[in-house]
Amino acid sequence: MDCRSQVISFNIGQAGCNMGAQIWDLISYESGLDHEGNRTFDGAKRTDGINISMLFSEKYEHGYTPRALFIDTEETNIDDLTTGTFKGLLLDEYMVAGKDSAGGCFARGKFFSGRQIFPKVCEALRRAIEDCTNPNAMCFYKSICGGTGSGFIVNLAQHVADKYPKLTCHSHDLIPSHHIQSGVTEPYNAVLSLASTIDLFDVRFIYDNETCYNLYAEAHKIQNINTTYYHVNHLVAQVISGVTGCSRWGSKLDCDLNQFQTNLVPFPHVNMISPSFVPINHSLSKSNYSPYSVTAMSFLNNHEMSTLDPTTGKYIACCMLYRGKMKVEEVFSAVRKVRKSFQIPFVGWVPTGFKIGVCNKVVSHPNRRGEGFKRPETALLKLTNHTGMFDVCNETIKKYNTMLEKRGYVFWYISEGMEEGEFVDAAEKLLEQQQKLKTTCATNGDGDDDDDDAGSDE
Repeated sequence: MDCRSQVISFNIGQAGCNMGAQIWDLISYESGLDHEGNRTFDGAKRTDGINISMLFSEKYEHGYTPRALFIDTEETNIDDLTTGTFKGLLLDEYMVAGKDSAGGCFARGKFFSGRQIFPKVCEALRRAIEDCTNPNAMCFYKSICGGTGSGFIVNLAQHVADKYPKLTCHSHDLIPSHHIQSGVTEPYNAVLSLASTIDLFDVRFIYDNETCYNLYAEAHKIQNINTTYYHVNHLVAQVISGVTGCSRWGSKLDCDLNQFQTNLVPFPHVNMISPSFVPINHSLSKSNYSPYSVTAMSFLNNHEMSTLDPTTGKYIACCMLYRGKMKVEEVFSAVRKVRKSFQIPFVGWVPTGFKIGVCNKVVSHPNRRGEGFKRPETALLKLTNHTGMFDVCNETIKKYNTMLEKRGYVFWYISEGMEEGEFVDAAEKLLEQQQKLKTTCATNGDGDDDDDDAGSDE
């Protein structure tokens, strides 16, 4: 078995399981695997040299299976996976389902439904760890809007922090949208979850369903296609592919998972990252982009997958992960030109601002629905830490406080084991942390950095 580092993934709740289905569909395709976990002849030829053991382990019989746990407090979503397209790819021992839904309630997911499945999850995690020769990181995919993704994750993340403190923990979070909500208690769940896990994750990637919908809507207008969660999850999958691409395929500039924490997170709690992926192509788009064009596109148009507004505030750090056959010199030249011509504002105490990775593997778009998305020869995943990220949850906190003033739905949370004082403490904790971060960034210097060099590991 390959002795290089491995990553274990947790797909939690309905949103996490749906995200996981698209993520592993794409990653399997990129790794040359079919839906049974077997390497096809064409796939093996197409993916020669990939570090497949980073995200996959060898199955007992044959083929490969993702190093991924699928967890939910109810059986429906897990049953869909075990009987659907991916039944031959995923291992049953990594699928954990409970009997009682969390019902969109943070307290129920944390104190009742989540505790029922917690021993099984810990056992599955132990097996996954034992299957690794060099575990390096854990990635959590979830929505903090519902009950399982917001409540159960508190217990699981605390267990991981206590049991495996040396492993890097990344969290990919769907947060409540401003205008589209699937449940009235989403503000409660989101604020309580963020406050409870503020110290438990090294890096948090933030996504917004409504924003991701709008990104695809422009491309779909031309094709007359209705945007669905399938497309949103596929966009998230492209982020995961880009984040792990350099480690799986190798790169001209080193950029593995641990380096995201080092280069994007200047202070422990300044760890909320906004991803953006360009270009989002349709069947009539061009496929030939230059490093400069994708770099300019990522800054010129708002391609953020969160509600971040890059025009308000300043950049703290920016990681640029390029995919495609290109020269490193072209990439550095593109970043210098864009930064100089667009006058991208960085906080004054950041020496260079940019971290760059280049992976020669072109992005993939599995054509599962016959929509004919054209595969660009050059693509860019931009990961942004920005002072505006402090405010992405302001609308959610405002709704939280409005509901709490009327004590709306509070009795459901108290009946599941919470105390009323925890509601006030959670909001105060987030606001206090938010103010502390703003003060920290302000007191460490202000003004733009005049250095035009792009930072990277050369």
